[in-house]
Amino acid sequence: MDFKQVLLRNLLFLWVFLSFLSLGIVQAQEPHSLRSDVLQTMHWRSIGPAVMGGRISDIAVDPKDPYTIYVALGTGGVIKSTNDGNTWTPIFDHEAVGSVGAVAVAPSDPHIVWVGTGEANGRNSSSWGDGVYKSTDGGKTWQHMGLEDTREIGRIVIDPNNPNIVYVAAAGRLWGYNAERGLFKTTDGGKTWQKVLYINEKTGVIDVALAGKTGDVLLAAAYRRLRTPWGFYDESSDSGIYRSTDGGKTWSKITKGLPTEKVGRIGLSVCASQPNIVYAVVACNEGGAKDLFDPTSNFGGVFRSDDAGATWKRVNSTVPRGFYFGQIRVDPTDPNYVYVCGFGLEVSKDGGKHFAIPGYGSPGVHPDLHALWIDPHHPEHMWLGTDGGLYVTHDRGTTWEFVNNFPMGEFYEVSVDNQKPFWVYGGLQDNGCWTGPSATTNARGITNCDWISFPSGDGFYVLSDPDDPQIVYAESQNGEAYRLDRHTMTLRRMHPIAPEGEPDYRFNWNTPLAISPFDHNVVYMGGNHLFRFYDECKYYDVISPDLSKQEGPHITTTGSGAEIYGTIVTISPSALQRGLIWVGTDDGNVQLTQDEGKTWENVTDNLPEKVRNYWVSRVVASQFVAGRAYVAIDGHRSDDLAPYLFVTEDYGKTWRSIVGNLPKEGPIQAFREDPVNPNLLFCGTEFGAWVSLDRGQHWQKLGDNLPTVAVDDLAIQARDHALVAATHGRSLWVLDNIAPLETAASNPKEDQPILFPLAPALEYRYTLTTEISGQHDFVAPNPPRGVPIVFWLPRLEDVTPTLVITDAQNKEVARLSGERYPGMQTLIWDMLQRQEEERGPERRGAPPRFVKPGVYTITLQVGKFKQSQKVTISGNLALSEEETDEPYTDPDSGGESEIGP
Repeated sequence: MDFKQVLLRNLLFLWVFLSFLSLGIVQAQEPHSLRSDVLQTMHWRSIGPAVMGGRISDIAVDPKDPYTIYVALGTGGVIKSTNDGNTWTPIFDHEAVGSVGAVAVAPSDPHIVWVGTGEANGRNSSSWGDGVYKSTDGGKTWQHMGLEDTREIGRIVIDPNNPNIVYVAAAGRLWGYNAERGLFKTTDGGKTWQKVLYINEKTGVIDVALAGKTGDVLLAAAYRRLRTPWGFYDESSDSGIYRSTDGGKTWSKITKGLPTEKVGRIGLSVCASQPNIVYAVVACNEGGAKDLFDPTSNFGGVFRSDDAGATWKRVNSTVPRGFYFGQIRVDPTDPNYVYVCGFGLEVSKDGGKHFAIPGYGSPGVHPDLHALWIDPHHPEHMWLGTDGGLYVTHDRGTTWEFVNNFPMGEFYEVSVDNQKPFWVYGGLQDNGCWTGPSATTNARGITNCDWISFPSGDGFYVLSDPDDPQIVYAESQNGEAYRLDRHTMTLRRMHPIAPEGEPDYRFNWNTPLAISPFDHNVVYMGGNHLFRFYDECKYYDVISPDLSKQEGPHITTTGSGAEIYGTIVTISPSALQRGLIWVGTDDGNVQLTQDEGKTWENVTDNLPEKVRNYWVSRVVASQFVAGRAYVAIDGHRSDDLAPYLFVTEDYGKTWRSIVGNLPKEGPIQAFREDPVNPNLLFCGTEFGAWVSLDRGQHWQKLGDNLPTVAVDDLAIQARDHALVAATHGRSLWVLDNIAPLETAASNPKEDQPILFPLAPALEYRYTLTTEISGQHDFVAPNPPRGVPIVFWLPRLEDVTPTLVITDAQNKEVARLSGERYPGMQTLIWDMLQRQEEERGPERRGAPPRFVKPGVYTITLQVGKFKQSQKVTISGNLALSEEETDEPYTDPDSGGESEIGP
C-alpha cells in the first residue's frame, strides 16, 4: 500500500470516528473534573464605578499621533486610547504585577512602548513592581526585560534617535534597602543592562532627563527614602542632581546653586525647543520647614539652569509635598511657561519667577497631581493625571474635562447589604465613601449616575445596617467615622475623645468598623483601644485596654501624616458566640475577648516568631466553629513580601499555616470564609484573588478575567451566593454565582450530573431609556436577565439534558433544553409563563407574562437521573396583569420582543 493509500485510509477512519462522535456513539472515556470545570467558568463582572478616578502615575502619547495615549495607573496597570480618550482599553492586565510607575513611547518608533513597574510616589498604600516590560506592537503583547528587583521605577527615557538606547530611573524598594536601584542603561533594546549611576543601597534615582543641544547631557535626580509601618523618612545629603556628558560613563554631583543637605525628591524637565534650559523642583528642608503647606519655609523650590544642568539658580520657593509629588514640566515651545504639579497645578509664565493658582487645588480638578503631558505642537492641549483620575484641557488649563469613562478606583474596603438587588459599599484612596447597586433596571447597565457618595476625605470602611440600609456607618482617615441616617439626612460623628489629662487615642489611617452580629445597633470601632457604640451611636464605651504593643519610639506621625501606629486595624466579632471578639493590630498583636471586653487574651506569642511584629491585615472569626479563627498577616511594610495565613481551632492557643501553594510573593490583604461551606475559603493578595476548596491545603487563582491588581477586601452576599472584590486600582468586581464553588468544595460524587443551588431571583422591567450619550460614558454590565441555572455533566450524554420548572402546585411553567456535552452549562430562565393551556383561549397568541412571585422547583433530567433545586422569585415592580401583557421593546435588540426581566 503506497503513501497516498495510507493517507486516504487514515483520513477515512478519522471522518468515520468524528461522525460517530457527533452522533453520540463514541463516548468520552475520561469523566470531567468537577472542580476544574467549575473554576474555568468563574468570570468576574466589573461593576465600576468610574465616577471617580484613581491615582495616575505617568502619561505618554504617540509622538506621531496625539490621539493615541498611554496612561499608567499607579495601582491598576496601563490603559490605552486610540481616539483621544473617548474609549480606553486595558493593555497590561495579565502581567505578573499591576503597579506601574512609568510608561514611555519610542520617539523614532511609536510601536515600541516601555513600562516601568512599581509606582514611585511613595504613598503608604503604594504597591511594587518586578522590573521593566517592552512591547513592539503598541501594547498588544509584552516581554519582560529584567531589572526585577528595582521594585519602583520613576521614569523611563528613550533615546530620540535610537530606540535601543533606554534609561531607567529606579527608586528601589520603598520598605527596605537594596542594591538594585539607581540609573540603568541598555544599548541593545533591553537584552543587557548597565547600572551607570549608583549612590548606595539606600538611594535610588527618581527622575532622568536628556538635555543639551544634541541631547548628549544626562541628568539624574537621586533620591533617598524609606517607609516603615510607623514613619516615612526622605531627607538626605545623598539626594541631589547628578550630571553626565558621556552617556552615563562618568558623573558629577551638581551643587552650584542647589541645596545639599536634607534634600528630598527632585523632578526634572527640559525645554524641547531650547534643550539647554532645564527646570527642577527640589524638596528640601535645609532652611528648616515650619509648615507642610508653607512654600516659603525651606530652601527647596523651583530651580532653573540655562547651561544644560551645569549650574542652577533658585527662581521660586514653590515646592509641593515632596514625598508624594515632584513633577515639573516646561512648555516644549516656550521655556518661560512652567508647570508644577502639587496639590493643584501651579503655573508660571515668566520662567518660574511667579506662579498662579498657588496652594491647594485647581478649579474643577481633583487635588494631588502626579503626571502632566504637554502637546509639543499645540501646548494648549494637555493631559493631567491626579489622585482622582485623568483630565484633559485645550486652553492651557483654564478649563478641564474630567475623563471618567474607565474604572480605576482604589478601594480599600467593601461591604454589601440585603436589598434586592443588593448594593455595594466601599471607601477609596482620596476619593471618599460610595455606594451603588450590583444591578439596575436600566437596560444599558450600571452607570456613574447610579453611585452615591458619602461625606469623607479618603474613604475606608462603609457599613449599612443589616435591617435598614438607609442607616450607614462610614469612616475617613484617622478614625473620623460617622453614622448617617439617610431617612432624615442626620449625621452623627463617631470619634472617641480621651478624657482630659490622658493620652490621646490613636486611630489608624484605615480605622476598622464592625457591626455586632447579635445587635445591629451596636458598632465596634478600633483605635489603640476597642470602642463600642450604641443607642444610634449617641454613646460609646471603651471596652479594652490599649491592645497594641505600646512601643513608644515607634508610635509616631513622622512623615506624611498617615503613619499613626500602635492601633487596631481589623475587628471580627463572632456570629456564634456572643461576646467573642477578635482584633489584630498594625504592630503584630492578635487578641481576643470572650466576655465583651471585660477580659482580654493576647495570643500573639502562639504564632510563629517571624510574624509576631508584622501588620495583621485580617482576623476573621469562623461562622461554623466558635474556637476557629483565621489570621492573615502582611509583612511588606517590614520588607517581607511573602503571604502568611493561619487558622486556629482552639481560640488562638495553637495556629496552623494554611498558606498552601500560594505564590511566594504577594501578601494577603483580604480573607473570607464562605457562609455555606466551611471548606471554601477566599483570599485577596497584592496580585489578585484566590480560592481554596479544601480549607487552605491548596489554592487556585479565582477567575481568568480579573486583572493583576491588589484585592484589598472581599465581601459575600450569602443570600445571592455572590462574591464582591474591592480592588485597589480597578474598582469593584462581582462573581455573581459562587454556588458551584460551594458545591465543589463539598466533594460530591463526580459520576453523575449536578444541578447547583440557585440564588433568589427578582422580576423587573428594564427601563426604556432614551438617553443618547455616545461611547464616552462608562457603563458596567448588569448580570444576566432571569434565573441563571447552572448544571454540570461529567461526560457526554446520549440524551439531551432538560430543565423542567414547576410551581408550588407542581404545574409545569417552563422547560429548557441543554447540550449533551460534558462540563458546565448555564441556561437562563426568563421567569415567563409560556404554557398555552394556562392562558385560556382568549389569551393565546398574546405575549407571555411573568410568573407569579413564589417558590419554584427546577429539576434537571438526564435520562433516568433527576435532581431538583428550589428558587424564590419576588417582584419589585407592581405590574398589573394588563401591563405585563403589553409588548416590550428591548433596547438591546432595537425591536419589539416579549416582556422580560
